[in-house]
Amino acid sequence: MGDPIGTILGSRDYCFYAFRIYIPSINKKSRQNLIRILDAINIGGNVWEIWEELNHSDPPPTPEDGLIWKGARLSETLLGAELYWLVY
Repeated sequence: MGDPIGTILGSRDYCFYAFRIYIPSINKKSRQNLIRILDAINIGGNVWEIWEELNHSDPPPTPEDGLIWKGARLSETLLGAELYWLVY
């Protein structure tokens, strides 16, 4: 940017990060606040992904809350330890 017209522009080196955060089950208001905070502090093209552990006693989330996955965390691959996760 700012070079004279007709000059060859060099590419810029960018570094983007993708990060996954595991959290226990939270209510809908806290979930909305968390998303708002992460959107506010995320600068550039970094990608965040929240995996919220779902409790069986809580009401099921709505489709607008995110996708539901069944599986184990990579760091906790105990036999038969699959949980339900809300991913947003």
